[in-house]
Amino acid sequence: MNFSRNVFLCEHKNQRRVIKRIPCGGLNGKFYEYVMSELKILRFCNHPRIIKFHDFVLSNQYFNFIMEHATNGSLRDFISNYQRNRWKLSENDLIIMFLDIAFGIKYLHTHNIIHRDLKPENVLLVDDFRCKICKKLFEVIKAFYINSSHVLQLILAFPRLLRTRRKQIIKL
Repeated sequence: MNFSRNVFLCEHKNQRRVIKRIPCGGLNGKFYEYVMSELKILRFCNHPRIIKFHDFVLSNQYFNFIMEHATNGSLRDFISNYQRNRWKLSENDLIIMFLDIAFGIKYLHTHNIIHRDLKPENVLLVDDFRCKICKKLFEVIKAFYINSSHVLQLILAFPRLLRTRRKQIIKL
């Protein structure tokens, strides 16, 4: 699902925020439950390297997620400008950006949360050009342990990948 057309800049509690709006008309119960589980994860996450969730408003037509505004765009935008303008970055700047992303991912993984769509478009830059991971709605899932050996099983998986893996295991 691509919800990028439904992202708006707004003022919320005297601060610039972003509203991610998702249509809710004609939803079945499972989709509503899924949205509510995503909301629970967004409310839980609180880390300086992750875009902050501020509020949730349910209207007759939309789920509205109010999030922190990243003033300097995405890492993808930064990389494009970097290449086009032939900017120079110090090794130290690159290390800081890398560590920002690594600390954000470490936080998510520590809490058994997996970001399924980590790419430059989902890493945003704030005022001081520090990186923050954007929790793209419907691409973050909660993981859980299935036994004491801590084998990680995902709630969602790609069926084609599972079928391929099963065939490979059977052939062995």
